[in-house]
Amino acid sequence: MSSLPNFQGKVYQRDTSEEYGAHAYQYATTSEADGTMTPAAIIYVASDDDIIQAIQYAREKDLGIAVRTGGHQYIGSSSTTGNNIQIDLSGREAPDRDSYPYREWSLDEEEGSLTLGVALDVDDVCAIKVQHGVFFPHGECCTVHVGGHMQTGGWSVISPTFGVMIDYLLRFDIILADGSKRTVERDSQDPIDKDLWWACLGGSPGNFGVVTSITLKYLKDEDHPKTRGFKMGWFFKQSTLEQLVQIISEINDDPNGDPDFAMSVMAFGEEYDPDVPSILPETFDNEMMKKYPHLTGVDKFHWVVPTIVVVGSWANSKGADQDDSHVDALFERFRQVPGMLSMKLINKVFPQDKMMDGAQKRPMSEIMKALTFENPREFNMPGKKLAWLGKNTSTMSQKNELGVTFAEWVAKKAHDIESIKGEFKYYGMKIAIQVGMVGGPGLANPPIVTAMGQRDGNYWLTFDVFYDPNVRGTFEKTAEFQHALAADVLSNKLNFWDDGRERRVILGPMVVNDEKPILDELWPVYYDNREVYERLLKIKQKLDPQHVFTPNLFCVGATSCPRLQSQA
Repeated sequence: MSSLPNFQGKVYQRDTSEEYGAHAYQYATTSEADGTMTPAAIIYVASDDDIIQAIQYAREKDLGIAVRTGGHQYIGSSSTTGNNIQIDLSGREAPDRDSYPYREWSLDEEEGSLTLGVALDVDDVCAIKVQHGVFFPHGECCTVHVGGHMQTGGWSVISPTFGVMIDYLLRFDIILADGSKRTVERDSQDPIDKDLWWACLGGSPGNFGVVTSITLKYLKDEDHPKTRGFKMGWFFKQSTLEQLVQIISEINDDPNGDPDFAMSVMAFGEEYDPDVPSILPETFDNEMMKKYPHLTGVDKFHWVVPTIVVVGSWANSKGADQDDSHVDALFERFRQVPGMLSMKLINKVFPQDKMMDGAQKRPMSEIMKALTFENPREFNMPGKKLAWLGKNTSTMSQKNELGVTFAEWVAKKAHDIESIKGEFKYYGMKIAIQVGMVGGPGLANPPIVTAMGQRDGNYWLTFDVFYDPNVRGTFEKTAEFQHALAADVLSNKLNFWDDGRERRVILGPMVVNDEKPILDELWPVYYDNREVYERLLKIKQKLDPQHVFTPNLFCVGATSCPRLQSQA
C-alpha cells in the first residue's frame, strides 16, 4: 500500500510475520474464512489526532476503516481486508496503558454520572462501579469493551427491570467521516446530533464514526438495598439442564411474575485444560493466548468437567419499601434441583468464583461483578455461534410441534455432544449454551427510541459449538450439527416467536445455512422494520457519503459502496 502518514501510535502493516498475525488476531479470526481479518495496516491510535489523520488518509485513498476496541465482534466485522485499514482504540500498545486517553474515566456526583473511555472493558467498569457503589445495565463478558458494547445496546442480566446500557446514556463523543469531533447530547435538538443519537445506539457499531467516550447516568446501590444475586453450579446432566431450563420457561410464562427477577442457565462442555498434556497440537487460539496475553487477555479460571451454571438476580427496583417476602421461594426452586454443588465449598476452594444462592442481600454492583464471565473466550478454539431473541411469554414451558418442551429440546441437543456417546461421535467439540429471561418493562419501555431492535423480545438463546481443528472432521460435524439446530429454531416449531418473526441481535451477529454476512440483505432479522433500516441508510449517506466507515459488507449500505460491490 502507499506510504502511511506518521502516526503517534504503533502501526503494523500486513506481512507474513507472526507479529502481524498476533495484532490482526481477534475473537472471530479462527472461526471465519482465512484472510477476512487481515487489514492492510493496524493503527493503534494514540490520540484524536491519529484518528483524524487515519480518516483523512482513508478519504484520500478511498479506503474503508474498521474500528476495534475489544475485537469481540462475533463475525469479525470490526476488522477488514484488502487495502482497508483498522484503527485500534484498546490502548494495548500504549507506552503507559494507565494514562491512555481512551482509558480515562471520571465520576460526577453532582450530575450522578460516570464518563468512560471506550478502551475500558466490562471488567474495568465493574471495578469502578463496586468502588463507588453504583450500577447500570451492561453485559457479563469481561473483555468486551465499552465502545462496541454501547453501540450494540449494552444488554444485561438486569435488562428485564432496568433496560439496557444505552437507556442511561447522557452523551457521547464521536469523530465523524469529515474529521470533525462532536459531543452528542441526549436532549440535543441539532438535526445531526439527533440522527447520530438514533443511529449510533443500536444501528451498527463503527458505521457512523469513531466513538471515543460515553457518559452514563448511574443508579446507586444504596437506593436498592434488598437486591439479591444467584450463581450456583451443577455437574452436567441432561435431566438437570432440562429441569433448570423448564423453571426459567415457567417463570417466563407466568403472567403474574415479578419483573425484578432475571435468570439464565448456562451449560459448558469440558474445557481443554492447557496444563494437561495432550497428543494433539495446540490450537492457534491457545497459542495466541499463551504468547500474546497483553493482546488477547488472560484466562482467569478453568473447569475440568461439563458444567451447568445458573445466574441471575432480584433487582429491588422499588427500593427499601418493596416487599421481598416472595423472593426466597423463587430462588428455592433452583436450589431444589438435585446435584447443586456446595456454595461454601466452592467459595472456600475457588473464592474468585463468588457463588451466591440468593439467600443474602448484596449490592447490585457486586452482584453484577460476580456474574461476569472472566475469560476472553469460552474455549480457545474456533466455533460456530448461534444467537436468537425469542418473543413468547405464554407457551415456552409447554410441549410444542416437535412434541417436546423447549427445555427438553435444549437439554437433548446439549446431551448429544456432552454425553459419553457424544464424546465419541463428536470428539473435539464443545458446547457453550445460554438460555434466559431478558424481556420485561425495563427493556420494552426505553426513555428514548433508537435504532436498536427487538425490544419486544423476552427470551434469549445462544447455542455455540466450538471445535478442535486438529481433530479430523470436527469442522464438518459442527456445521452439520448447527445447521440441524438452526432448522428447528427457524421452523418456529419450538414456538420461539409467537408472531413468527425471527429476531437476531446486532450484539451477536451470525449467519446460518448459505447466508453471507451482508447487512443490506440480513437487516430484517436485526431491525424492527424497513422504516428503521431506510432511516439508517439515509443517515449513513448523509454523514459518510464516501463510505469511510464501510470496511466490509456487514455495514449499513455496504452494497452501494463501489469498492465492495464485487464482493456482494
